[in-house]
Amino acid sequence: MSSSSICARGVLAGALVVAFLFAYVPTSALAQTTIRMDGTVTDALGEPLAGVSIRLSATTVGTITDADGEYVFQFNADRVPATVEFSFVGFITERLSVSQSGTYDVSMREDILGISEVVVTGVSGLTEKRQLGNSISTVGAAEIGNAGATDVTAALSGKVPGALVSQTSGSPAGSISVKLRGNSTINSDSEPLYIIDGVIVDNSSPELVPVGSGGVQNRLVDLNPNDIARIEVIKGAAAAAIYGSRASNGVVQIFTKRGQAGGAPRVTYSTSVSSSSVRKTLRVNEAPFRWEDPSDNSNLNKIATDRFDYQDYVFTNGLGTENYLSVAGGSNETTYFVSGSFLRNEGIVRNADFSRATLRVNLGQTLASWARLDVGTNIARSNSNDVPTGGEGFFDGAITTIQFLPHEVDAAADENGVYPAPGNAFFGNPFEVIDRYKFTQDVNRFTGNATLSMTPLEGLSGEVILGYDAFAQTARGFKPLGTVADNNGFSRRGDLSRRLFNMDATARYAKEVSPGILSTTSVGGTVQNDRSESIVNEADNLGPIVETVDGGTISSSFDLISERSLWGVFAQETVGIQDKLFLTVAGRFDGSSVFGESNRNQFYPKVSGAYVLSEESFWQESLGDNIDLFKVRASWGKSGNLTGIGPFERFTNYNPISFNGETGLIPSSAQGNADIKPETQTELELGVDLSALGGKLGVEFTFYDQTIDDLLLSRVLSPSTGASTRIENVGQLTNTGVELVVRSAVVQQPDFNLNLAAQFSKNKNEVTSLAGGSSFAIGGFSSQYAIEGEPLGVFFWRAYARHLDGPNEGELLLTPDGLPQAERGDQAMQDATGNGAMRDANGQPTGALLRILVGDPNPDWQGAFIADANYKNFSFRAQLDAVQGFDVINWNRRN
Repeated sequence: MSSSSICARGVLAGALVVAFLFAYVPTSALAQTTIRMDGTVTDALGEPLAGVSIRLSATTVGTITDADGEYVFQFNADRVPATVEFSFVGFITERLSVSQSGTYDVSMREDILGISEVVVTGVSGLTEKRQLGNSISTVGAAEIGNAGATDVTAALSGKVPGALVSQTSGSPAGSISVKLRGNSTINSDSEPLYIIDGVIVDNSSPELVPVGSGGVQNRLVDLNPNDIARIEVIKGAAAAAIYGSRASNGVVQIFTKRGQAGGAPRVTYSTSVSSSSVRKTLRVNEAPFRWEDPSDNSNLNKIATDRFDYQDYVFTNGLGTENYLSVAGGSNETTYFVSGSFLRNEGIVRNADFSRATLRVNLGQTLASWARLDVGTNIARSNSNDVPTGGEGFFDGAITTIQFLPHEVDAAADENGVYPAPGNAFFGNPFEVIDRYKFTQDVNRFTGNATLSMTPLEGLSGEVILGYDAFAQTARGFKPLGTVADNNGFSRRGDLSRRLFNMDATARYAKEVSPGILSTTSVGGTVQNDRSESIVNEADNLGPIVETVDGGTISSSFDLISERSLWGVFAQETVGIQDKLFLTVAGRFDGSSVFGESNRNQFYPKVSGAYVLSEESFWQESLGDNIDLFKVRASWGKSGNLTGIGPFERFTNYNPISFNGETGLIPSSAQGNADIKPETQTELELGVDLSALGGKLGVEFTFYDQTIDDLLLSRVLSPSTGASTRIENVGQLTNTGVELVVRSAVVQQPDFNLNLAAQFSKNKNEVTSLAGGSSFAIGGFSSQYAIEGEPLGVFFWRAYARHLDGPNEGELLLTPDGLPQAERGDQAMQDATGNGAMRDANGQPTGALLRILVGDPNPDWQGAFIADANYKNFSFRAQLDAVQGFDVINWNRRN
């Protein structure tokens, strides 16, 4: 059966299930005698809150406030005394005991501690965190805006326990890496799944023209952080299982700002100025001489010379500015939010900069009393001027050259504009790289979403979401004719277009099956498709003053088309008992076109539970005055990685070749494997949440234990197979850790408040199984490895020889000339601890060069401390991040 037919049948089945529910679920009969409530819901400052959910506890009976925060609510009198709940995103749920009709005005407090806030849990709609059996971290608009970050992923740093945020590029829009609860894969991307207003978006880091780390950008840089209302981060497999095959690395849900009904339009304008500079430069040799023959250690003759610090010109102070304008408002039927911005950041490398313009429009329209349509669009245009730092041409990167050159020549251009060769035949002139090379990237991006929300019957609700994300990226690289490093000139152009489409349909039915027991059933399906096309052409031997590829000799060209489809259906059942015990069971079937038919469809189950002990009478009588909320939770689930390989990697592909004027095909060196299957993550999570001292202190503690099976790795094959490598499911790794968050509302006064927050997380990663106990090089110039029994990515590298025994054991073993030397021995016996070292009759290292375990890039722990104070119209925020106990190979220092 083809992927398209399976996809079509999945959508049809999902549509039939949704239609059945909407058509056949009966409504409840209205009682003759009712209790009538009315009133106004406001925040702590007295401002009305629109859209507050009001319902009878443990039932589906409810309503919402209008644009003025007013409501009218009726329910059967036989339910009194009844508990009525008022809940709203970002606020503490308020509960009233109601026995008779009347006016009930409610003032809601912001949930500063985040213990009882309302979140969106994928298919389950708005859910109070106290009901969840798994942890979800929420980052609000103020926290994001105050971070001052260009990229929203950078704004997450220090705000989400268990999230390791690191910058992998030093450019003005540098790439940001986010890992949730450690490494979860080897062969594929460890980045989480990003969803913006229901749209699955691309966050790849394409590098069409290699310029080193300085030119790599995350595509989330196209989203303006000022447009974000909040971010919800799902880390555990049990929580992510409902997203199925794309959730093994976690899920980041981003919700943008919306208009609110009532009052005059709200206009917001902000402007900001930022500055960046290199924190520390390399030490430069300032000796006024050089050796006569640097290759002869016994020749100590000196020659006088000058010294120059090229870093004084390469690095500069970069300024950044951003202007932002938004207008929001609406009526009871229509709401709108429109924003525009322009940002320009200069880099810390001279002549590098990034600019971005964005336009966002979010509209909401009430179609009927039971239906609402929300649509949103975001248009972004960005441009960057990049400086090669060591990518395209390692020998003429602005950073690599200053490390290898002897610094004995003034690298500035002479009066004729000619740049001198700086004293090494292999390397270019860093000043010329900065001044004359042209490397640019231009990106146009459109993201759109449409959500139809329906509540046609009491207890029955559903959504249909359409999402579309597309961008076109053009990159150019140009080295003029006659430069120090490239006398023939160089021109390269790369074009990439990518589009992603997703359609999700969900239906939920909530019913009080008996007094105090609420059942919520959710079903739905999804269809996803993404397609990319890229073409890159490169030329050398350029003619004079020509910058385009057609002005030279084409030296390389490739054209690539890639497409894949995913589909899935799910069902979830949640039962709430007396509004204090909550149980959830869910299952999802997902399929992907990238795998063979026998392994294409996978099942991902989950089960979770939460018990709010503080709702019990014994707790309230003994501890209720001090501990307002105490909840224990547990969850177990599976999630997958159906995108762990490319669309065609299971095949033995053929490459075109030209010979004697004719075109033919030769097989790839990578052998196909139709039996590979997705990587699967299984995780157990346990946790405790509590709120104490009248809501002034909140604590969240989580323990997790996850196992990732069927890791996809490229194995080396015997030459007799006719191929060199093949992707196989050959590995397993584990992550075990804890997360702790403590928040305190220290001072809460009308004119002044002070909030403190601290978090701590610790993760232990281990590769527990590899084929035959072997090791695999996975990156970092072959310095990082996957080794059985060690954390993923350890540095397995050359090391100095050391004394193996005797009184000097562990000290450097020097050559007869008194110099350090490399460790040597039997490679067949080498392992991570250094076994296999050999010595000759003179006690000197002998044999082949050995590798040993020299470092671990995985941190022992990470944490953050945040202080947030507000006095009238003034605010102050300070954040301290800490990542401790990890090793870094500093390639700059090594060079």
